[in-house]
Amino acid sequence: MSVLTAVVAVISVVQTLPEWLGGESTQRGAGGSAHESSQGQDGQNVAGALPPEDPAGWQRVEVEGISFAMPGQWEELSSDQVMEGFARVFYHRNDEDVADIELEVMNDFTAEYDAMTALDALTEGTEVDPLMPIESYGLYEVYEISPSLHRAGRYEFGVEYRNEEGGEIVATGEGVYYSVQVSEHSAPVVLRVQWLDDSPAADDVDTILQSIRAA
Repeated sequence: MSVLTAVVAVISVVQTLPEWLGGESTQRGAGGSAHESSQGQDGQNVAGALPPEDPAGWQRVEVEGISFAMPGQWEELSSDQVMEGFARVFYHRNDEDVADIELEVMNDFTAEYDAMTALDALTEGTEVDPLMPIESYGLYEVYEISPSLHRAGRYEFGVEYRNEEGGEIVATGEGVYYSVQVSEHSAPVVLRVQWLDDSPAADDVDTILQSIRAA
């Protein structure tokens, strides 16, 4: 999947990235209706089987009533740099000491939303996340989740990183919103992960998301 692929009815919004990454980004994707199904031949979601245990050398992070595994070399953004609506932000630096992937934990949803309607709200560009609206490569419910979770959904998109001064595209990437509920009546927690196309750390994204469970 590439952000250079032809898209239909693209909606774009420029967002300012944290200082550690620099520049601006535009999130975009191919149009798709909410709750589209994305399943493999066995009827399960395409994310793959759940990992049996955390990979060696990884750390487990606990936040907003959930926990997830994350590579030990990832760093955390200081709290004074985290935007409103987000609980914590983590990132990875590549061999050139440049941040090439970020993971943000959103804490701005209430129990009025469930795991799927939270993603619907993001597609509609509501006040829940002022960095919207965007369109999607695909939104679907995830069924292979920890038994400690009630429901989960996944929403994929593309990213263009732009220079703040001239607005020129300096890099492209991919991203995903991953929404989980611990119980039927609990507020959903949404993780937003976005990365540069050439980031080797992108290979760890599915393992991180599949490791989510109730804290």
